[in-house]
Amino acid sequence: MAELGTILAAQKNGLYVTYTSATTTAISAGSAVMNGVVYTFAAGSATFADLDTGSEAAGTNYYVYVLSAGGYKISVSPSAPTGYTTANSKLIGWFHNNPSSDISRYSVASGTDVDYPERGPKPGMVMLPGASWMIDIYIASDSAGTGKAVHAGNAAASAYNAAPWASLTAAAQMKACHNAGKRLCTNEEWSMAALGTPAGDDANTTCWTKSDNAASNPTGTLTGCVSTLGCYDMTGNVWERVSTWYDNTDVAADQAGWDWATAWTNEAEGGSIYTPFGANTGPDGLPGPRQWRRGGYWNTSAHAGGWAADGYNSPRSAVGSLGFRCCA
Repeated sequence: MAELGTILAAQKNGLYVTYTSATTTAISAGSAVMNGVVYTFAAGSATFADLDTGSEAAGTNYYVYVLSAGGYKISVSPSAPTGYTTANSKLIGWFHNNPSSDISRYSVASGTDVDYPERGPKPGMVMLPGASWMIDIYIASDSAGTGKAVHAGNAAASAYNAAPWASLTAAAQMKACHNAGKRLCTNEEWSMAALGTPAGDDANTTCWTKSDNAASNPTGTLTGCVSTLGCYDMTGNVWERVSTWYDNTDVAADQAGWDWATAWTNEAEGGSIYTPFGANTGPDGLPGPRQWRRGGYWNTSAHAGGWAADGYNSPRSAVGSLGFRCCA
């Protein structure tokens, strides 16, 4: 029993799955306990030739298993590969296959007998090397589930080819992230994750920003609209609110850093027309706290991008052009 305890402790410190290339993950040698028996496994690599069933699909989370009979399996199941059980297979890591059908480098993590985020990002998220936080790969969509946290309600999903979840207040967005075991990203986290995202244009050639677009676009489906870290749609599609608050901020900046606050006079919010800070009556006509929203939205054209920021958005704003993504 002491030997088993030593092996289990070693597993907690082991990083069994690491990124090798867009098609391959490396497997380090180690030990795994299956059905009370300790099995050792050799170093090797896992590719989609090891897929348990079906074929490789874009935008999918995959789980890596070692087998008591030897070898590895990749599966879409987080519990056991098809034809196996926890008695003869052991989850040792996971990765995300991005919309270009490449393994997302910063989504690869090991997960043997550990709690998140000890061994790296949750499935559907990426982690900046050396950081203590992780961020969703995709703009939040509605999971249509009941959530798992203190407040009952739908949880925010990080899913490929889904409709962005818009028209929520800041409080509702925070709740949706909380129900997924996550939180709303800070402005600083969002900024770091957006590095490398292309700027907006007027042709939808990289991101969903063309000036005559009338609505949002399914998440991740413009494969060029990706940051260095592997996050999609951080330019255009929908604005993304972050958790960072400011007092009396009446500033917006486009991708080039120019002030364009005047362009947003008379912006519609919840069916009412307001001018930020004082020109109108009512709650939005008064000075008060605001939250940053980032990236631009579907028809912001060249104004949109990883540096685009709007600093006068009311926390109660719930419009169709405003979405979010979660961090943990």
